[in-house]
Amino acid sequence: MSRATALLVPASLNLGVASVLAPVLNALLARSVEPEASIGGYALALSVMMFVALPHARVQALALVFLDNQNSLRRLWSFVGVFASISGVIAILVALTPFRDVLLDGVFATTGSLRRQAAVALVALVPFPVLVVLRTYLYGIALRIGRPRVVWMGTFAGVVVVLVTGIGVFTIDPNAGSQIAAIAVSVGAAAEILVLSLATVQPLRRTLAPTEGRAPKYDELLGFFSPLLMASFLPVITPLIINTTLTRGPHPETSVAAVALAFGVNQVFVILLWGVQPTLLSLMSRGENPALGRRFANMVALVITVPAGIVAFVPPLTSLLVHNWLGASTRLQDMTETGIRLLSLLPLILVQEAIFSSAIMQTRRTRPIVYINIIRLLGLVTILAVASTTTGWSGGVIGVVALGGALVVEAITTVMYGRRAQKHLELAWIAAEETHARSRGA
Repeated sequence: MSRATALLVPASLNLGVASVLAPVLNALLARSVEPEASIGGYALALSVMMFVALPHARVQALALVFLDNQNSLRRLWSFVGVFASISGVIAILVALTPFRDVLLDGVFATTGSLRRQAAVALVALVPFPVLVVLRTYLYGIALRIGRPRVVWMGTFAGVVVVLVTGIGVFTIDPNAGSQIAAIAVSVGAAAEILVLSLATVQPLRRTLAPTEGRAPKYDELLGFFSPLLMASFLPVITPLIINTTLTRGPHPETSVAAVALAFGVNQVFVILLWGVQPTLLSLMSRGENPALGRRFANMVALVITVPAGIVAFVPPLTSLLVHNWLGASTRLQDMTETGIRLLSLLPLILVQEAIFSSAIMQTRRTRPIVYINIIRLLGLVTILAVASTTTGWSGGVIGVVALGGALVVEAITTVMYGRRAQKHLELAWIAAEETHARSRGA
């Protein structure tokens, strides 16, 4: 428990800190000159750039599974560097060329202030994809070599810089709108990379063998990473699909903003879930009992569910959070509060996805994750189509139902595919312990 918790908390913060900061940044945008358009424009731009930064969703797993020596470290850096560079080139094309007009006019069908806010946010987020890929990989290195303190340092630096930058830009120019959040997260990511780079140099030299052991081959890394990358494509386009649907419905600015606010609040409560998968991978890489890891993860889900449910279903607390703290009112407040209640029920289900996807990754047979996410995509599209054509729900509620429903479909499918891998790991651990006990007895 102590070893797992020591890894879980910093791992959760480093992966979920963006979710913690999202309500704060949205609160700043809610007080800008064009609040709904600023929140919606930033949400659209960030969903695009997170799609461009697609490799970041899985590069941490590379370090947790393959980092063993200096040779593997060099090989992994070159491998990750290629994907970071590709993300940077695509970000430039998306934000600074006519592709931006195709995206905003053709894909999202944005107009007026929402389009203007999305366009300026895209420009401010140009460096973000490269930064987030490198940042996530550095956090994976820190976890793999057992340096949670480094994770704390990087996360703290990022939070402080994001807040200071966001408040500073807002103070200088409240008319900056969506750029307030976009500039803040880009500068914060750069600060994290600087801190992590400086803090991991010496631990890596001391922890990893200088040149002993082979480096993983590029085709081996690609065989592991490509299914994960394909699978990451599907969750990342989820906000794009939802926003594309909502921008074509009534009250597009309010609907997009409500989904962003509700999901942002939910992610603050479930932040510990972000760290479950890297924690389990790190523990299993060190020879810990997979069954105990699974039990620990379920306990984390229980701890999360209670406060999330209280805030969601006690109206004065919900109103205090959404209206007083986030600055939402009237239609935006109603949509957001409904979304928070719907999403508060997910932690106990989502933790199963983290447990069994970790088992699949640890066995290095990652192809099932592609199938899992294809099924998730089908579930998302089906829910969106049914909800938007057969119900009278508001756009914000439709978006949240589709988002939550897709996550439930993913969790159920992951359990179905991952049960065999989890059982294999638990039996292998028992066999290894029995062999070790016999060797000590001899």
